[in-house]
Amino acid sequence: MGWHGVGAPRVARRTYGDKPFCDGGGLCSPGRWRPDKRRLPATLPGLKPRIVELFGQAVHRTSGGTDNALKFMLKLYTGRLKESPFAEEDFAEMREALREMLGMECREDTVAEGQVFHVTLIARALKAFEDPDWQFIEGLSDGVALGGDRVLPRAPAVFEEKEKWRLAEEPGQGADAQENYKSVGPYISRVRELFREDEARGRMQELPEAVARERFAGRLAVGPLGSSMRARRFELYTTARIGSWSTTGSA
Repeated sequence: MGWHGVGAPRVARRTYGDKPFCDGGGLCSPGRWRPDKRRLPATLPGLKPRIVELFGQAVHRTSGGTDNALKFMLKLYTGRLKESPFAEEDFAEMREALREMLGMECREDTVAEGQVFHVTLIARALKAFEDPDWQFIEGLSDGVALGGDRVLPRAPAVFEEKEKWRLAEEPGQGADAQENYKSVGPYISRVRELFREDEARGRMQELPEAVARERFAGRLAVGPLGSSMRARRFELYTTARIGSWSTTGSA
């Protein structure tokens, strides 16, 4: 199952040995084949015209009829639109149209508690387009394990199996706690604010270290926090892992 192409995929020629061509889209990406050998999935009848229609409505409403599609996208890209230009009714209409094309009942298109994505609808659309990893998307409503205490499943139609590892098979215990990076110092108040916001949304929980060590005995790893300013946006990153989950945030 998948998109693939006709015949063998392209090969990247290198002085120290040829290698299968990779375009970043996985083993199933049509880009791994020459253009005349690619097999693209068939689109859903009526999908593109409906998307263009709803997009045009958003452009007209947001600009008062003064913008074309290009000018609208440039405003969106450069951050001149301070809030989403797409109304909820636009999304609702698009979801309804997509459900009809997929033969999907409205009751099947649900959003799990604590989630914002219509993962079932997304998965059904990917299945219709023959995406080989569509079932993974459908399982996201239950949360995503990061592999801290379980073996993660492979997607053999998308990724090659990893056979070489830089680390030794038994790297040792290592440290279970690290100090923060210096970059977080000037933004420590903003970091606390982000964590409080995530805690209020149920995404994080504050615990005394002793309680955390008892609850996650042998599985607690506290990593350093770092921060950066990119495109006028504060970004917080961390290698912290609590149990089998990791946390990040941005504002």
